[in-house]
Amino acid sequence: MAAAKPDSTRVMRAIEIYLKLAYGDQTPPVTVRSLVSTLRSWGGNFFEAPVFATDAHEPPTRYSMRLGNSFYPHMKLVFQLSPNDEQFLFRVDTHDKHCCPPNSAEEYGAFCELMEKNQRQAASR
Repeated sequence: MAAAKPDSTRVMRAIEIYLKLAYGDQTPPVTVRSLVSTLRSWGGNFFEAPVFATDAHEPPTRYSMRLGNSFYPHMKLVFQLSPNDEQFLFRVDTHDKHCCPPNSAEEYGAFCELMEKNQRQAASR
């Protein structure tokens, strides 16, 4: 039997920590603030809120929110079922490894720099 989903207060605390590390003293973009506001005010089942992207499993085993960071809007906070199905784990998905320009492309260096910055951000979580 799969583990119980994390308590909603734990998820909200993870979001707060993520945002502090991702944006520091900056105010997150309005889209991110809107996602968090929607989740806080959601009247239905917390895990059915439209702010979460889920996998195709029934019930879902992976939930993510695209919260970005101060230099890359696609980074996500993810919580997903551990490989042994005993608990949900929180992690950061840098969402930058699915594509990379060829090393001969003009933007290759900048993209590699972005990936390095994202990895440093993810490691600080």
